[in-house]
Amino acid sequence: MIFFLMLFLILLIATTAYVSFLTIRNSHKDMQQSTEIGQHVLEMDRGQERARRLLDEFFLHYQTMGLQKAHEQYAQPSIRQIAQVISLSRELKQTLFHSNQDSISRINQVDVNLYLASSKRFADTSISAIELLSRRAAPVRGIEAQLYTIANEFKNELKGTIQLESLRKEVCSLIRRYQISRKRHLMQSAYNSLNILSQAVSKSTTLQNDHKERIFTLIHSCRNLGEQLLTVDREIFEKMRDFSIQSQIISPVSRALIEATNNEIKQAQQRIDRIHRLARIIILTIALIAIMAMSSIVRLLDNTITGNILKLTKSANEFGRGDMDVRASEQSKDELGQLASIFNNMASQVQDFVNNLEQQVAQRTAALSESEERFRNLVNDLPKIAVQGYDHERRVIYWNRASTDLYGFSEQEALGLKLEDLIIPEQLKDNVTLAVQNWYENDIAVPASELILRHKNGHDVPVYSSHVMLLSNQGKKTMYCVDIDLADLKFAQAMTRRNESLYRQLFNHSTSGVAVYEAVNNGQDFIFKDLNKAGEAMDRVSRNSLLGRRVTDAFPGTKNLGLLTALRHTWKTGEPVILPDFFYHDDELQCWRKNQIYKVPSGEIVSVFDDLTKEKQLEEEKHSVEARLNRAHKMEAIGLMAGGVAHDLNNILSGITGYPELLLLQLPKDSELRQPIEAIKESGKRAADVVADLLTVARGVAIRKETVNMNTLVMQYLDSPEYHQLHASHPHIHYSKTLSTDLPNLSCSPLHIKKCIMNLVTNAAEAMDKPGSITLSTTTVVPGRKWARENGMVQNEYIVLTITDTGAGIPQENIDHIFEPFYTKKVMGRSGTGLGLAVVWNTVEDHDGKIFVESSDKGTRFQLYFPISDAENIVPPPNDDTPREYIGNGEHILVVDDEPVLRDIACQMLQSLNYTVDFVSSGELAIDFLKKSSVDLLILDMLMDPGINGCQTYKEILRFVPGQKAIIVSGFSESDDVLAALALGASDFIKKPYSMNQLGCTVQDALNSSTH
Repeated sequence: MIFFLMLFLILLIATTAYVSFLTIRNSHKDMQQSTEIGQHVLEMDRGQERARRLLDEFFLHYQTMGLQKAHEQYAQPSIRQIAQVISLSRELKQTLFHSNQDSISRINQVDVNLYLASSKRFADTSISAIELLSRRAAPVRGIEAQLYTIANEFKNELKGTIQLESLRKEVCSLIRRYQISRKRHLMQSAYNSLNILSQAVSKSTTLQNDHKERIFTLIHSCRNLGEQLLTVDREIFEKMRDFSIQSQIISPVSRALIEATNNEIKQAQQRIDRIHRLARIIILTIALIAIMAMSSIVRLLDNTITGNILKLTKSANEFGRGDMDVRASEQSKDELGQLASIFNNMASQVQDFVNNLEQQVAQRTAALSESEERFRNLVNDLPKIAVQGYDHERRVIYWNRASTDLYGFSEQEALGLKLEDLIIPEQLKDNVTLAVQNWYENDIAVPASELILRHKNGHDVPVYSSHVMLLSNQGKKTMYCVDIDLADLKFAQAMTRRNESLYRQLFNHSTSGVAVYEAVNNGQDFIFKDLNKAGEAMDRVSRNSLLGRRVTDAFPGTKNLGLLTALRHTWKTGEPVILPDFFYHDDELQCWRKNQIYKVPSGEIVSVFDDLTKEKQLEEEKHSVEARLNRAHKMEAIGLMAGGVAHDLNNILSGITGYPELLLLQLPKDSELRQPIEAIKESGKRAADVVADLLTVARGVAIRKETVNMNTLVMQYLDSPEYHQLHASHPHIHYSKTLSTDLPNLSCSPLHIKKCIMNLVTNAAEAMDKPGSITLSTTTVVPGRKWARENGMVQNEYIVLTITDTGAGIPQENIDHIFEPFYTKKVMGRSGTGLGLAVVWNTVEDHDGKIFVESSDKGTRFQLYFPISDAENIVPPPNDDTPREYIGNGEHILVVDDEPVLRDIACQMLQSLNYTVDFVSSGELAIDFLKKSSVDLLILDMLMDPGINGCQTYKEILRFVPGQKAIIVSGFSESDDVLAALALGASDFIKKPYSMNQLGCTVQDALNSSTH
């Protein structure tokens, strides 16, 4: 009985399992069929969307890139895409035909058939739309091209007829406006203008009959083409509307099919779920056991590895937010503990650097205060130059010794009193008060002038008074007056008036030009009464030709320079006027002048003027040279700082990139730690790229040069991934090139020149928010002698690389600063580091070239001048793409480096590459080591402190180990010491931070090289 019961139970279990199996299999078949239908629908929808988007791109870009190119790039791919959709629709039709699912069968069959035929209708409509557009915009036979041809024939036929030409321009303008906006009323207006033009031609008496017939034929052709254009545009509009209607019709059917397939999948899944209910209890039990086990494993990992990584990440984040005292916990001696130690060392170095910087700022502030005190003492002790300072209420806040000598008031008496209560005569108080108030409140400067001021004892003090307004650190205004005693000058003038003979002698022999005027028309104009010989020479006129002539007739340029106004003022008030330096120009004379105007007792006006043309030209040239020299000094100072910082950062980054690479070698491929460690390694590499830019900014770092052609470098950049990525990011910009066909060769660092091109093109593209163009061109030029001298160049042939854009331009106040490191108007960290143009400037300087910038609201142009190379043959660069095998055979290598972390990294990398490694921390220890034993290869750090450097160490070793193989390592680029070491026989140079691949390849090359 028990046996049959057991047998029954077994049969029941078997039957239940078989029925469950059949149910699950059928449900899976339904789910697979529904999924296939849903995938076909989604692929059709995506395919039609891609085809529609490509067709939209075709209509959008055919005008800018040309009909043929747009057809190849967008229209043909759209047609191919819709052909694939049509194929999918046939497959979907077969699948639906064999489907017996209830949810899908409930959908209206007419809607399904319409949906399946939509792709074919879209293809027909799109082909028709493309044909219509080709008919409208084809280059030669298109309607618009024919209209353009007729417009040119119109222009030739109506040339010389002003009225008819005006009507033709109006017709052409209306047609062009219609082509831009596609508004039909503009074409109707063009028809009306054609009618007016036809009537005007009929009434014209100047045109021959055969000429009129040709014009009427053109008018008729223009009208017919306009009607054809309207018809084509209307049909294109209808096709586009058809696209929209098709999309609106098929979208609900597509959603219904997707929803039906989802329902079928859901129902099948429910059937499967009912079968699996019994198994869920067992699965849940197993899952609970698995969860408990995983929890134990997670807690174990958290206590050992993950927790330490999170703590290290937290410390790094706090350090990044400015907490310089934060340190990571060094709880273990494994790789994570070493990373924590490296982080703590780096944090200590950065903290020391910040503290030193704050100390330097404090020292500079103290020096500035000392300099200001010396300046105050200097101004206070100036002889015969009275300087006073006044606040906004005109109260005295500064009074030097010369002011006491000139006006009689001591410093204690003057401080705190108002200007008008001290030295201003009664008749000038109102004017002075108003002038000072206008300067403080309205920024209207008080002009320099001669004044009669008041001494403490009441007598007059004639002075020449000038003024300056300064801003304090708190933004408060302070006015300073600088007064020069004119008592001696006035006395000399009085003596001159008493001695006419002396006056005439001075007049004739004065090196300054002197002109005498007499007022006419009640002071509205002046005539020449006299002119000395110096004035004749300066103005290149004769005295006799000027006598009796009006000033405005002889020198018409005086009307706009304020000279006539100054003459009138002096004639009316008797006050002398000293005009600021001005540039005079008319049709015959162009010059700089300095002019002083006086009124003599006889009523005549005297103008004393000097020619400042040569001085101004020399001054402009001097300012230009000083500006370039100052920029060079500034960049040199920044470069020295950047070089030192870059060297230190490269040493630090060697640990950040080296240890992660060693860790990755020890971790399994599926370890959860690989991703964060690889992120640390990649961050270190990106930081190394920034440091490489800093080394370029560090002027004086030697670079190896090759003989190349500038056109080759431009084409290599235009074929680079960086350019293609830039082109994809800024599709609204058109890029073009104009390269000279006979360009001579250039001796340069190709890497640095290509980086210059990339930086300039990238800056131009990122500055252009609107559509525009960027042009790269090359040519040769021999600068003129004067221009070359003014710009510090020799008069030889130069290769000129020009990069021009049509952007908004660079503000003039920024142009003098754009080449300074970290001077950028872009968002730091998002668009760049602020070193791009600094790299360009230093690269050009390192190649003995010059860079010039011109910018306006219409665009910017950078011109880079490089001296040509005498070499004719171009040496192709070595091909580094060949895979390398760099595992060693136990060769003995000595690592010499003063940084413990860098020694450790180098030793671990070399040991993992199957080399025998020893290390020392200085050049002196390396010499002692090699006196006792031999090695196959030296790896020498160039800069070691204290002690001798790598070049000195290698030179000393070669004395007792001739031919010793060596590799030079440095955080700098190739400096002069590195080149010297290479000249002594070192095999190669490798820059920190380096990867295991770089180190292994360099070591293999050195070991396989022949002994020097």
